[in-house]
Amino acid sequence: MKITTLKDSPQYIPQTQALIEQAFGYTEGNKFSIDFYPLYNKKNFHNCFIALEDNQVVAHIGCREVAFDLGEHIPVNMFGGIAVKEEVRGKGYFKKLFQYALEQYSQVALSFLWSDKLELYEKFQFYPCLDLNQYSQLDSASGSGSGSKYSIEQTKLAILDPNSLNQLAQIYTLSEEIRLVRDTQAWQDLCHIDSAQLYLIKKGDVIVNYFIKNKGQDLQNIIHEYGYLDEEQLPLMRNHGIVWSAIDQNLGQQKLYGSVVKIQDESLFKSLVENISNIKMLELSESEITVQIADEIFTLSQKDFLAGFFGPNHFKEIESEPLFISGLDSI
Repeated sequence: MKITTLKDSPQYIPQTQALIEQAFGYTEGNKFSIDFYPLYNKKNFHNCFIALEDNQVVAHIGCREVAFDLGEHIPVNMFGGIAVKEEVRGKGYFKKLFQYALEQYSQVALSFLWSDKLELYEKFQFYPCLDLNQYSQLDSASGSGSGSKYSIEQTKLAILDPNSLNQLAQIYTLSEEIRLVRDTQAWQDLCHIDSAQLYLIKKGDVIVNYFIKNKGQDLQNIIHEYGYLDEEQLPLMRNHGIVWSAIDQNLGQQKLYGSVVKIQDESLFKSLVENISNIKMLELSESEITVQIADEIFTLSQKDFLAGFFGPNHFKEIESEPLFISGLDSI
């Protein structure tokens, strides 16, 4: 088996995209390269790893290098586009390729990926966590009337004028959630995801908030990004779809996990935890974490700590700000 990247071996791009779309059951009219443009584009092909056997692509794993802004930028990885050719599954190609990819990106606080194959990824110390509250769509009879002073305009990121796009970038920073850093280039990259619908919430002619629904074949009828969310804005969004948020409005919403997560660099993970919570980290091993909260010391497994710290099973003793990764960013 040979491992290379799409940057170094661009002749395999069509074959790789076909493999990914077959693995994810893509239907006609949908394209992985559009839905997941920030991962799968020329500028990021150096982070798209493929395994070759007899000059055939047998597996692909992509990575995005991003960061949270916590006074300092804390780097994290996101893995996605994970696909293995059906005929060779179970022969070890995925394990070898994934271990190789993990080794390339160990100098980060956390690695994220999105999958329901929990037993598989637990073998690599990825555990389900991150609070994700799912608010169901309101029917027409129960829709809130609080939106009467607002108008909602449907459009797409790709056709926004530069001034409006800049307004969205500023609104993005208003949320109480901790979000990924987005510079001008990041926003321009997101404009390529024209399979997602953008809704502008306006008061008169002024954009006061926004939300984004759908992402091609992914996240159908899910509102997976918004500028900010509060008790007034949430009903407006719920009139248009199911809302995913890290913010708990205590409305009896369904609790989900947002991602599967692996702890990587000890020092960076310590900085992340201590920057957003009342915890002091004392020790981190391959299997356990020891922390101090006020005057008490606790030792927990990595799996239990991640769920207790990030949710969805928050420890009551921990005061922490929520992390939220938008559907536009998730891969």
